[in-house]
Amino acid sequence: MSPSVPADDTERVRLSGPRTLLVSLAYPALWVGALAVGAVVLLVAGGREVPVGAVVLALLLLAGVVGWRWGTPLRGVVATRTGLLVTGLRDTRFVPYASVASAREDRLQRHRPITVTLREPVAGLDRFVFVPPLRSSLGIDDAHPSAVELLRRLERLRCDECGSPFIQGSSAMPKLCAECAHLLYGSPACPHQFGPGGSCGRCGWDRSRSEYTAKLAAAPAQQA
Repeated sequence: MSPSVPADDTERVRLSGPRTLLVSLAYPALWVGALAVGAVVLLVAGGREVPVGAVVLALLLLAGVVGWRWGTPLRGVVATRTGLLVTGLRDTRFVPYASVASAREDRLQRHRPITVTLREPVAGLDRFVFVPPLRSSLGIDDAHPSAVELLRRLERLRCDECGSPFIQGSSAMPKLCAECAHLLYGSPACPHQFGPGGSCGRCGWDRSRSEYTAKLAAAPAQQA
């Protein structure tokens, strides 16, 4: 159901464990429950009668908002060399770093949930939230170690020349995507296979070019 992890991808760093499932389920349940109790109290205090269907519809809408905010409940997230292993209730999905559009840490909550948004859906998953292990020693301005680790991995997988994300190990140059490494230094070209989202499934290049590499790419066509 999900993309397989590359055979040589042996590096593993656990970013969250089973607690992420408990917290991701508990927070929405408490939120919806508190809103439901508040609505009942207001109705009783006001002496108004509201149809049961309206109350049920309101709760369903609130549950939808919570689901949109938190995404699929997870049991754990593990960072590998080339992507994230996201374990849900039934299966484990592999999310390449090139598919990650953004990741942010919510420091307003004690458990510091980290929200990851994807550039394109992976097995129906376009956004998810995971909760790192609680660190009581963290101050309000401290970043959680799991957030630091994830952001560090995402930042290092951006091409210095064109800015495109790329899959680590797909390029001969550690700080360049395979396309720029080929154009600038003559490294082997990637036989690109572009998916529906526009990124290459082999190297992660998203067709971005700097002004200089755009000239280099156009030069052979002009010579021909």
